[in-house]
Amino acid sequence: MANLAKEYGANAELVAILQSVRILSVVVFIPFLLRNLLHIDIDAIPAIHGESHSGHDIFSTVLILLFAMAGYYMGKKLHIASPSLIGPMLLAIIVNNLMPGQLSITMPSLLSHIAQILLGVTIGHGIISRLFFIKLRDLIIGLFSIVLLLLFAVIIAALFRLVADVDWQTAILSTAPGGAAEMIVLAKTLNTHLEIVVTAQVVRQIMVNALVPLWVVLSDRMESVLRKGAVDKEI
Repeated sequence: MANLAKEYGANAELVAILQSVRILSVVVFIPFLLRNLLHIDIDAIPAIHGESHSGHDIFSTVLILLFAMAGYYMGKKLHIASPSLIGPMLLAIIVNNLMPGQLSITMPSLLSHIAQILLGVTIGHGIISRLFFIKLRDLIIGLFSIVLLLLFAVIIAALFRLVADVDWQTAILSTAPGGAAEMIVLAKTLNTHLEIVVTAQVVRQIMVNALVPLWVVLSDRMESVLRKGAVDKEI
């Protein structure tokens, strides 16, 4: 989003910090919502991976890293949006369908912990590094829009849960307006239906990347029309 802001002449610093705050708000709000409002004991959710470091665990780690790197370069060469996320996913789908038997790879606990650490560092750095360059008025308006977005996401999650017949964790993580990578890491941690969350978040990200330029153009045209109308009234 910050890159698009620079491209269209918007305030890239404000966009960047609000995107970081949006992701942080979602990551903090979802466990709070599940635990305190929906009374779901997320601490009692069974672990999805063991702590062993067997030969199979090491083999899975190496295989996942190789797939991720190959998928990233494939996505980058094809100019796919978010190549580090969508590239490895597409490569995994291709390889899994070409293999004579289903390829089973389990996520080692070490990679899961590293992903969560990097997630926290990225969000924290994105906020602190830009916080003092933003006007308070712009920040307050941005925070208000984030609160409205979170409330709207909860409503959509409730509708999605009724239609798709999934649990609250899966519904909320599928519709949450956080980053796709962050929501997938959180879904893995909470042991939800990962395939549903991944599909929903990737589709959401693709739609946002495709529609944002259109929204910007329409907003510019609407602003030009309003300005022209104001000038005509003054004349």
